[in-house]
Amino acid sequence: MQTSPSRRVCLVPLGLYTRYVLLAYLRQIALIVLVLWVIALTIDLWPQIDSVTQACKTGTTRCVVRFCFLRTPRLIGPLVPFVAFLSVFATELMHTHSGERRLFWNSGRSPAQSLVPALLLGLCLGPIDVALDAWLGPASMVVQMKERIGRDGQRLDRARESNLNWIALPDGLLSTHVVEAGRPILTQLEFFRFAGPGKLVQIVRAASAEQIGLSNVWRVKAGRTWQSPDGITGLSMSNALTGNAMAPFADMDLQLPLDPLWLSVIGMEVQYVPFPVLLALAGREPRGYSDAPYRTQLHMIIAETLLPGTMAVLAAALSVTFLAYTIRAMAAGAILFVGYLAHSAIRACSLLGENGDLPPVLAAWLVPVLAVATVILMLRHEKRKRQHSDSMSSVKRDDH
Repeated sequence: MQTSPSRRVCLVPLGLYTRYVLLAYLRQIALIVLVLWVIALTIDLWPQIDSVTQACKTGTTRCVVRFCFLRTPRLIGPLVPFVAFLSVFATELMHTHSGERRLFWNSGRSPAQSLVPALLLGLCLGPIDVALDAWLGPASMVVQMKERIGRDGQRLDRARESNLNWIALPDGLLSTHVVEAGRPILTQLEFFRFAGPGKLVQIVRAASAEQIGLSNVWRVKAGRTWQSPDGITGLSMSNALTGNAMAPFADMDLQLPLDPLWLSVIGMEVQYVPFPVLLALAGREPRGYSDAPYRTQLHMIIAETLLPGTMAVLAAALSVTFLAYTIRAMAAGAILFVGYLAHSAIRACSLLGENGDLPPVLAAWLVPVLAVATVILMLRHEKRKRQHSDSMSSVKRDDH
């Protein structure tokens, strides 16, 4: 008996099916982004509309529209992975409802092949997400700070005195305000030096301090100081802390191991820090600050190259598995819940990493790795189920 040659099956990344589904994903993304952008912008703009209009130097409408576009990168950037999930889920839901999904299955397409459009969508959205978080978001905040427009722009203005900051140093504790005018200047500072646990040996209070060159020495001006090699005693504590036992000075040199680059962004949320500064603070030895927020943000930005893709593939895998032929309310609700849970887990891991409760690498990559592992397990399960179904069908044909 002559056997026909085996048919070679190859993957066509940009075939008709892939292009059709990818365009459907992009249409859904445009719609979902528009809706979420309007909602997020309304929530963000409404409490600060007065401060925005008061800072206007041109027409009010033009100023408000410009401010809306300046706020857009920060509002949309964190939502990109979740938008990718929602767009894929909504498209697959419509395909199942219209019967197109059944047509795809009848064409012999496997679940793994159905994930190609989601992968391509991730390749498109990954660089966009990185650009929004690493470059456009911080750049738009720089404009807001310079023009002092909006609550964050006014609060983070580098030319004004910052809020009070408590800084833990190797040999003491520093309380100060910071003004970043070209180079950081410490104002209204109080420094408590300890020689050991509970042994306070020096107190310095001054109006201002400036760094000498690039060293750890700061020139402290117009202040008062108290010091004792034996440590503070109960009798002198109240006098020293109230300033009665402190000697005045015009200026003096003080060892303060502080990073001026970090002082230039002190009090600024890590997502607003310009990427070159973030890269430097995450890679150098920390002086006066914890590097956990900066390292976590850096790893999150790196992970964002793949995060939208993993969320899109997760939505596609869940949809083709649990909504393959019919739409069930429980299954659709469960898929939405999984997507929201993944989105919340990304935010939670980021906060835990910034607080030092999770290693930065784990905080950035935990959710993507779990999403990829979930997709692989589902595909393997579907493959085994299909193989079992085919073998059962073959057995029944043999019996007949």
